[in-house]
Amino acid sequence: MSILKSPLRALLAALLAGAVLAGPAIAAESMTVRIASLEWPPYTGETLPDGGSAVARLRDAYAAVGVQLQVEYLPWSRAVMAARTDPAVIGYFPEYDAATVRKHWLLSEPVGNSELGFAEPYDRPIVWRGPDTLAPLHVGVVQDYVNTDALDARIASGDQPFERSVSDRINLLKLAHHRVDVAVVDRMVFAWLMANDPMLHPYLGELVINPHLLERKTLHVAFRPDSAGRRAGKLLAEGLRRLEAAAPASPRR
Repeated sequence: MSILKSPLRALLAALLAGAVLAGPAIAAESMTVRIASLEWPPYTGETLPDGGSAVARLRDAYAAVGVQLQVEYLPWSRAVMAARTDPAVIGYFPEYDAATVRKHWLLSEPVGNSELGFAEPYDRPIVWRGPDTLAPLHVGVVQDYVNTDALDARIASGDQPFERSVSDRINLLKLAHHRVDVAVVDRMVFAWLMANDPMLHPYLGELVINPHLLERKTLHVAFRPDSAGRRAGKLLAEGLRRLEAAAPASPRR
């Protein structure tokens, strides 16, 4: 965790002292933000260095404004439920930006990026040009994950054959055993799981990512839509702004 310079810390303390932070998820005395997350390597994971690459950036952003981050790692559906029902948890992370999410949550500024695609068998590649061309395929998705607006709309309307799994690992195992034709997965998550998960390692080389990506997405914290959630979001936005300002400038070409 980075340590702020004394004048900046003093100024920040003065500003925060006058702010009223509602709810137990952000206590003015300790300035701690607690969120729920999941095992989603390499982005998030309890045993990963710094809790995962996305959690590391989130932690750095909060540290830049003198706030401590606590992360509780849970199965995905439980992480979302914890943010909804546990007053000590202010939100969950990471989440994609989607209209269905914004109906119930306050989304933070982007913390990272994700490339969403289809995993497929190496010897049975698919050719698709848009959501409407996916109709003949049985698509594997993870329960409670946001995919793309178009694909989720097709699933909700019954126009897309699909099967839900409780995790990316199970989704990919179903693909390996021909239970689904393709599996929706983040490209980096796919690469990490295939290389590191003992249950999937036997299929390394047999499963690949289709070169036509579904969508490039941003990763956000989904905060509860209350005063504490809004405050936590503002602090995160300021922390991200300070990280960007402190980052070395890219060399000019």
